[in-house]
Amino acid sequence: MGVCVAKQKIEMQVDAAALKPAAVKRVPPKRERLSIWKLSENPEQEGPIGPEAFLQLYQNRSNGSFVKHPKVNVSHILQTEEKEEQGTVMVLNCQVTIEGALSLHPQDQFEEKKSRISGDQIPENYLRQLGLAVTCKKGLKPESPNQDDYSLLIDGKQVLLGVFDGHGPFGHNVSNFIHTLLPKLISQHESFPTDPLQSFVPSFEKCQKSLEMHCEHPEAVFDCVLSGSTASVLLVREDKLYVAHVGDSRAVLSRKTAAGKREAVVLMPDHKPNLPEEKARIESRNGEVKKLPNDIPYRVFIRNRDFPGLAMSRSIGDMLCRDLGVISEPTFSVYDITEQDEFILLCSDGVWEFMSNEDAISLVAGMGRTKVAEAAEQLAKKAWARWIQSEGDVVDDITVMIAYLPLRFSDPASTLHNNSTQF
Repeated sequence: MGVCVAKQKIEMQVDAAALKPAAVKRVPPKRERLSIWKLSENPEQEGPIGPEAFLQLYQNRSNGSFVKHPKVNVSHILQTEEKEEQGTVMVLNCQVTIEGALSLHPQDQFEEKKSRISGDQIPENYLRQLGLAVTCKKGLKPESPNQDDYSLLIDGKQVLLGVFDGHGPFGHNVSNFIHTLLPKLISQHESFPTDPLQSFVPSFEKCQKSLEMHCEHPEAVFDCVLSGSTASVLLVREDKLYVAHVGDSRAVLSRKTAAGKREAVVLMPDHKPNLPEEKARIESRNGEVKKLPNDIPYRVFIRNRDFPGLAMSRSIGDMLCRDLGVISEPTFSVYDITEQDEFILLCSDGVWEFMSNEDAISLVAGMGRTKVAEAAEQLAKKAWARWIQSEGDVVDDITVMIAYLPLRFSDPASTLHNNSTQF
């Protein structure tokens, strides 16, 4: 998420019942959400600096923590790219992979990421029968492609879900790199079959190091100095939920209470820089946690300077922030699945920015398990409407994953047929 600079308050009206983006009337924004490169519209003023000054600081860094290779075109950072690979779904027990297809044109607002099935084809309704759905929408940010990504790995009677929200000039490249590598590192770790929790920390660490090595290669086309991504993974195995994450792509469990109501159980608390433990670590590493005037989140800065302004205390990538106490070590937990547990929502902060946990689970629960795909679509539309209502003309990328409990596993091999397809 970029830096937020407040604008004058502007009143607006919106049809709260309308969920389709086109049905929401846009008005001038209350505040402008700027990238990490452009922290101020006026580079001459004291405090935040503009992109050219930031590039100069970046290129003149000489502490040895990262060396920018001359073959990487720095000016390309400020240009929009097409995203080549987008979300991945893997069904290992029948050797089926669903992965992102090449975008042949710049993505439009609210455009769905394309997926491609290679090899045998799973039935169109296989995920629905299982109780799973995912949607990933391009936000209203003309300066960048969709930086959200996801993975869905189905292996026998277990499912590994992942949501990755990139940020910075190469955030889409970073999230794309992570979404293909991290689930494989976790599932192939020696501890994964017997103790998944033990596979999380070394896999996140290896993913971070692999990303750094990739970016330092002479032929690299992107870097992770000022770009990074959240990484939230959730394993559903028998009667357990295993979760691990860095950043603020949150997982919430819908649970029925004894009174017949629903409660939202947060499985992954956001890694915010102002949390006491996170703030203490950052300040011990010459970092500073503060909120800029008219901004919303607390951010991580170099002490006594107004950059880089990262809005999370843990991430993958973000090499400039490693010296400031931002780490890639995940928080991880295990939960018992009970009969009262209905479904899990795993979403990027494009959902959570303006929607409460309770509002989100209420919308999904109201549609029921048989309409899980429709529920994911409607939640994304509702989140979009909330963004327009609050921001006017800026919407973050939006990813929604829903997993109903218990998952109803079946053998897709019995209904597989050949030929690749897109959906």
